[in-house]
Amino acid sequence: MGSIYTLPGLDLNYAAVVIGPELYYNPDTGLIEVDITHFYDNSVKSNTPETDIKRFILNTYAVFMTRGIMGTYVYACDENLSTYLQQYIPLA
Repeated sequence: MGSIYTLPGLDLNYAAVVIGPELYYNPDTGLIEVDITHFYDNSVKSNTPETDIKRFILNTYAVFMTRGIMGTYVYACDENLSTYLQQYIPLA
């Protein structure tokens, strides 16, 4: 188990990423969106513009999803996001 503070620069044979409720897929707009009410890192949230928080969250998941050398397992809490990602990530 790791976080953005413990995993940068660390490559793993396999990684597993749980995409929490702060990211969801909006089928009306066709976009992956961020709900910062479900983001609880107060050190990032304090005095940070919402657009920067959204960029931080998306970049964090980008780092997580590139840590697995041999593979990465992905679980999305949002059902719409899970369905959307299946277009790009094959099921094992």
